[in-house]
Amino acid sequence: MSGVRTNSDTALYKFISLLPLSTCIVFVVLFSISAIVHLAQATRYRLWWLLFTVFQGAVLEVLGWSFRLWSSKNPRLLDPFLGNLICLGLGPVFILGGCYLILGLVINSLGPQYSRLRPRTYSFIFCTADITCLAIQSVGGAMASIAAQSDDVPPPDPNKGARVILAGIVLQEAFMIIFICLGSEFVYRWARNRPLRPLEPTDPPSSHQINSLSSTATPSSFKTIETKADESDMGDARKWKLVVFGLSLTTLLIFVRSLYRTAELSQGWSGPIISSELLFNVLDGAMIICSLVTLNVLHPGRLLETRTRNVSLGMRSKKKEVERV
Repeated sequence: MSGVRTNSDTALYKFISLLPLSTCIVFVVLFSISAIVHLAQATRYRLWWLLFTVFQGAVLEVLGWSFRLWSSKNPRLLDPFLGNLICLGLGPVFILGGCYLILGLVINSLGPQYSRLRPRTYSFIFCTADITCLAIQSVGGAMASIAAQSDDVPPPDPNKGARVILAGIVLQEAFMIIFICLGSEFVYRWARNRPLRPLEPTDPPSSHQINSLSSTATPSSFKTIETKADESDMGDARKWKLVVFGLSLTTLLIFVRSLYRTAELSQGWSGPIISSELLFNVLDGAMIICSLVTLNVLHPGRLLETRTRNVSLGMRSKKKEVERV
C-alpha cells in the first residue's frame, strides 16, 4: 500500500506549502517530550488510568505528526496521509477521556454532594460517550481509507468517510458541552457551598466541612482536625484551584480544536478550510500540544501528591466503601 500514489502533490493534503519539514519536526519533538513526561508523571504519581487516556493520546499525536513528517518527504504517498488522518483524529479523544476522569477525581475529593451526578455515574457516562465517538471516527477513517485506495470505476465517494468522522466529532462536541455545563455547576456550587443533596456516610467530607471544624475547634482538637483532613484526601485549596484551572483550560483547547475540525470536515475534502495548512497547524496541532503541556504543568498527581496520598476517582461501589469504613 505504501506504493500507492496520487496524480499530484496537492491531491491529498491540498496544501500549497506541502508540509514544511521544520513544522513537522517541531511538532514531533514537542509531542514526544510531552508524551515522555506524561509517562513519567503517571508512573511516579501512580495515576495508572492516565496511561490509557492522556498518554495514549500523546502517543497518537506523535505518530500522527511523524506520518506528516513522512509526507513532507513525498506528499503523494497514501500510507502516511491515512496514518496522519487516523492518528490525529483519534488522539484528542483519548486526552478528553483523561479530562473526564480528572473531573471525577475532583468531584469525589471536593464533595460529591455538589455534583449533579455521582463520580461513578459521571465517569461511566462520559467515558462511554468518548469510546462511542472514538468508534465512530475510526469507522469514518476506515471508510476514507478504503475510498482512497479503491480502484473501482467510478471511485467511491471519499466524502462519506468525512461525514462519518464529522458525525463523531459533533457527537463529541455535544458531550463536551454537557461536560462543561455540569463541571461548571459543580465548581460554582462548591465555591458557594451550595450542595444539591445532603452528605451521605460514604461521601468524603468536603473542604467546607473541614474549614468549619477548624474554625470552631479548641486547641486540643487541632490534631484531630488535621488527621481528618489527611484521611479525606483533601489538598490545599490553591492546589485544587490549579487542578480545576488546568482541567478547564485543557477542555477549552480541545473544544476549540473540535470546532475547527467540524468546520473543516463540513466542507468535505476539498473546502477552503481543509486547504489551509496554517489553520491546521494553529487550530489542531497547537491546540492539542498546549492541552498536553497544560496537563504536564498542572498535573493532578504533582499538585495533589497522589504518590503518598490516596486520591480516589470514586469508582468503588457504595457496598465496598461501607465495608471499608
